[in-house]
Amino acid sequence: MGNIGLATSGDGLGWNKYAFNPVLTKDLADSTELEVAEASVLKIGNEYKMWYLSTAQYTGPGSETFRIKYATSNDGTNWTRQGYVLRRRDGVGWESEGVLSPTVLYVNGEYKMWYGTRDSVGVGKIGYASSTDGINWNRLLNPVLQTSLSWEGTSVGAPSVYFDGQNYHIYYHAGPIVPYYIGHATSTDGINWTKDANYVLGRGGFAAFDQNMIAAPDVIRVANKLRLYYAGLDTGSVWRVGLAEETAPIPYFSQSDPLWGGNTYDHMDATMADKACALTSAAMVLKYFNITKTPGNPDTGLPPKDLDPGSLNEWLISVNDGSFRNGNTNFASIANMTIKSNELDPTSPKLEYSQSTNLSDIDEELNAGRKPILKLDYSPSTSGLHFVVATGSAESTYNILDPAHADRTTLSPHYQSPIRVDKFEVTNSDFSYLILVVDNTVDIQLLNSNNESVGQVEIEEPYFNQISQTPPEEETLKVLYFKHPPQGNYTLYISSPDNQPYRLDSYIYNQSGEKKQLVVQKSNHWLHLILCKQMLPTRMNWGGSQINLHTELF
Repeated sequence: MGNIGLATSGDGLGWNKYAFNPVLTKDLADSTELEVAEASVLKIGNEYKMWYLSTAQYTGPGSETFRIKYATSNDGTNWTRQGYVLRRRDGVGWESEGVLSPTVLYVNGEYKMWYGTRDSVGVGKIGYASSTDGINWNRLLNPVLQTSLSWEGTSVGAPSVYFDGQNYHIYYHAGPIVPYYIGHATSTDGINWTKDANYVLGRGGFAAFDQNMIAAPDVIRVANKLRLYYAGLDTGSVWRVGLAEETAPIPYFSQSDPLWGGNTYDHMDATMADKACALTSAAMVLKYFNITKTPGNPDTGLPPKDLDPGSLNEWLISVNDGSFRNGNTNFASIANMTIKSNELDPTSPKLEYSQSTNLSDIDEELNAGRKPILKLDYSPSTSGLHFVVATGSAESTYNILDPAHADRTTLSPHYQSPIRVDKFEVTNSDFSYLILVVDNTVDIQLLNSNNESVGQVEIEEPYFNQISQTPPEEETLKVLYFKHPPQGNYTLYISSPDNQPYRLDSYIYNQSGEKKQLVVQKSNHWLHLILCKQMLPTRMNWGGSQINLHTELF
C-alpha cells in the first residue's frame, strides 16, 4: 500500500525519517483510491502545498488509473486534502490512462506543472499546465516532451524541473519498456525543449543497488551543486534512493572588465582594474556557490542587483565594514552579505569565512568541492599582494583563475607558494568573528582568561596595482583575526614604540552575523572594551609605549 512519508536532513546525505510517518495516506472517503505517491511540495509564504499521485484500480487498457490530487499544510506534517486538480481529458489519447508524477514550480507569480502521462498501450509522455492558484490548471493540448532518441526506448516520464533564473532544466527517466536512463533537456519557456543527445545517468553495474532500473529523478540545487536523487531497483526487486551530484563550473570574472573595471574601487583613488583582485576572486567564488544577487542596502538606497564584481564593490562601499583602511577587502563582511542575500532568497546559501596558513587546506578544500582563494606575494615585485582562485590540482601546482591575468591558468610558474588560504563554506550555524586592525608598527596580542594567546595575527600589505604595475602606496596593516571567539573575558595588549600614536579599528560579528562595536572606557593606561549594538568600525587614535585593553565578549 503506497503512502507518503517525510524525512529531514541537515546535509542532504544522512536522512531522519519522521517518527509519525506516513504524513499522507489514501483517502478512505474516496472509494476509487488505492495508493498515494510521487509528491511535489512547495512552501509559499507560510503554507506548504503538495501535488501528488492518486492511483485507482487498473481494469484494462484505457482505464483511468492515474490522477493528481492537491493538499495543504501549515507545518509540513499535518495535511488537509483538497481533492483532484488534474485528471485525464476525454478524447486526448496520450492521456487515456491518466496523469501522474507531477513536478511544480512557482515562477513570477505563476504555478507551472510538468506531469507524466500514459496511453492505452503504456507509452509515456510529458505534459505541461499552468495555474494562478495551484488548483485550476490550463493544459497544453499536446505533450511537451516525448521519445525521439534511440536510448529513450518507448517512454519518457517522471519529470523533475529546475529553473536557474534564465533556463528551465528537465530531468526525466526513459528506456526500452522500463526506465534504464535519466535524460536532460533545457528550455527558455518550459514548453519547447532541447534534449541532450546522450543520457546523463544510467543504471548501475553488476551487484549495484540500481543495477536493474533507475527512475523518478528529483533535482535540487544546494549551494554550488545540483543534486539528483533517484529511485534504484536491484535484482532482488528492492527499491532504494540514490544520489548523483553535478559540480557547477566556476565562472571567470576579470577585474578589468569594461562593465566595472573603470569604477572607483572601495573609497580609494583607484579603479577596480587597479585593485579589485580580492573582491573579484570573491565574486567568482560566490557565483560558484550559486549566490546570484547582492542584497542591496536600505540605509543607502542601494537596491538588490545581479551579482558580479561591480555590484559586489557597490555593496561593500555601501556598508562601513567592507574593507580595511588600506583598501584590503574584508572577507568577513562578504560572509555577512551572504546572510542578507539568504534573507531575500532562502535558496541562496549562507557562507562562513575562515582562513588558514596551512597550505594542505588547498587540497582539502578542492576535495570537498569548494574553491579557495589564495593570498599571494605579487611576483616579481617585493611588495603588494595579489589574490587568485584555486580551481583544481595540476602537475606539481594548481589550476587557477587569475582576475588580473586571464592567461595565467596555473599557479606556477607565475607565483610562489601562497601566503594564506581564504575559505568560504556553506553553513547555518556560527558566523562570529573578531577582527582588530592596527598600524604595522604596533604589536598586538589577545589573551583569553587563561592567559593564552588566541587569534591569528596577519600582516596585510596593500594590493599591488595591476594597471600601473607599481608597488602600492597605501599603508601596511597588522590584523588580528579571531574566528568563533567563545564567550568570556579577553585582554588585548597593544604596544606602540616611541610613544607614537596609532589607530585601532574593530570589525566584530556575533553568531548571527550581526555587526557589533567595541566601546572604549579609558582609565589611565587601561581601556575597558565591551560589545554593543552600534555600527562598525570603531576607530581610535592613541599614543604611549603600551596600552592594555580588557574586553568582555558576550
